[in-house]
Amino acid sequence: MKKINSWDDITIGQYQEIKSIPETNNKITKFIETLSIIFDVDPNYIRNLPMNEYKELVQQTQFLEDEPQSTIEKIIAIDGKRYGLIPKFPFITAGEFMDAESWKDKPIENLHYLTALIYRPIVKEDGDTYEIQKHIDEGFEERANLFRDKVSIETVMGGNLFFSIIEMTYLEDTLTSLTEDMKREMDLN
Repeated sequence: MKKINSWDDITIGQYQEIKSIPETNNKITKFIETLSIIFDVDPNYIRNLPMNEYKELVQQTQFLEDEPQSTIEKIIAIDGKRYGLIPKFPFITAGEFMDAESWKDKPIENLHYLTALIYRPIVKEDGDTYEIQKHIDEGFEERANLFRDKVSIETVMGGNLFFSIIEMTYLEDTLTSLTEDMKREMDLN
C-alpha cells in the first residue's frame, strides 16, 4: 500500500469520496471505508488485515481526526505545468463570480470546479508576478478533473478558504458602496 502521512497526501477526489460516505452509527465501518478510499483498496482488504497491521494504519492515519489545514499556495505545479491562483480577487470577472455562485450550494461536490476556477494555467511569469489564462470553457472540465485527481486537499482548502474570505469582503464592500450611493441619491432628491 502507498504511504499516507497527512492530508497533503489526499487528493480533492479522495476527500470528496470521504465526505460522501453516508453517516452511520458504526464509526469503525466509516473508518474502514475512509481507509479503503485513501489507500485505494477494497474495504474487505482492510477488514482482513492482521490486527497489528490494522493498528499501524490507524496510527499512520491519525491526521484524519482533524480537518485539513488551510495553506495558501499561489502557484501549484502538476505534471510540469504551472497554475497560478487568481492574483487579484477584487477584480474577478462577472463570469467568474457567477460560476463560483453556482457551485457554492454543494461546495465539497464542486470543489474541483472551484479549484479550476481559482487556479489557472500561468501564461506569463516574471519573478513573483504572473498572469493566468482567462476564465474560458475550453479545457475547463479537463483541468477540473486533473485537479480532482492530482491536487492535495490541503492546497485546495487554503485557496478556497482564501477565495471565500475575499468574496465576502468584496460583497460587503459592494453593499456598502451601493448603500452610500443610495443615500447620496436620496439626499439629492
